[in-house]
Amino acid sequence: MTAKRRRQVYDPENPGQLREVEEETPETPEAQTAEAPPPLTEAQIKLNELDAYYGKVLGDLDRENQEAHRVHDATEKRMADLEAQKAQIDAEYAERKAAIEAEVPPPEAEAAAKKPPTRWGVHPAPVVAPKKAEPALTS
Repeated sequence: MTAKRRRQVYDPENPGQLREVEEETPETPEAQTAEAPPPLTEAQIKLNELDAYYGKVLGDLDRENQEAHRVHDATEKRMADLEAQKAQIDAEYAERKAAIEAEVPPPEAEAAAKKPPTRWGVHPAPVVAPKKAEPALTS
């Protein structure tokens, strides 16, 4: 009689993932020792450790890459939202500016706008009365 046993081994076709393998093992201890695989060599042990490390590193890089893609997608969405807000604000600004420019100015503003500006404002400068000539002194 044999018993089935499952174990996980490194899958070189899919780095960073393990695959399950079913193995049949004999139930009797005599049969187990007779069919026992030879012990692993130093090189096989080092290769297994290297494969495990390589799989772990690739898995970590894959997770970081997925996180970077999620952040990038969120950033692009945020940028699109900001551009839409800017377009909306620009449209509101143009609308309000056109409304202000279309307003009819009050009559005194029109009259003031027609007068040439002076250093005192838009009103004409005060007229200074000419001084009277003083009588000449005679001796």
